[in-house]
Amino acid sequence: HKCTGLTGCRPALPSGLTSSEYIFLGTSTTDCSGNKIIFQIKTTAANQSIGITLAGKGAISWGDGTSTNKTTTTSSVSSHTYSSARTYTVEITGSPTAFKVSTGASYVYELLKISLPSITSYANAFKDATNMTGDLTNMTFPSGLTNASYMFYMCSKLTGSIPALPS
Repeated sequence: HKCTGLTGCRPALPSGLTSSEYIFLGTSTTDCSGNKIIFQIKTTAANQSIGITLAGKGAISWGDGTSTNKTTTTSSVSSHTYSSARTYTVEITGSPTAFKVSTGASYVYELLKISLPSITSYANAFKDATNMTGDLTNMTFPSGLTNASYMFYMCSKLTGSIPALPS
């Protein structure tokens, strides 16, 4: 079986097939399974930075082989500078209660997944990420989410409907 021309998340194996029976000929190697936030950033020159604010414990994989582990529950900004211009896949894992891109939102290029059940606030999460694309159709908010204000403010390139807040 072949799956060709896909980008974004690497598809899961179809039921009953092993990896030796399934060939993925796309441009992505991103595994979007499990609980995480995944998005891509595209830098246009060396030494461009992005900042991510997390409240609660979590980890940020910056997509260039480096990561930041946050071990305290207080809210703090983690900043990262990229050494070259290219596309990077950023993953947030763990149990943070709040997330937002605090600096460098213009570098956010594609939203691939939002699935962290511990999040209670996505306030301003991708605010001003004017270059971000992605499909919101299959994204859901965690049941404990209480604040999603301005989460996608100025993100006019997204498709699909913003999920409803849990009741």
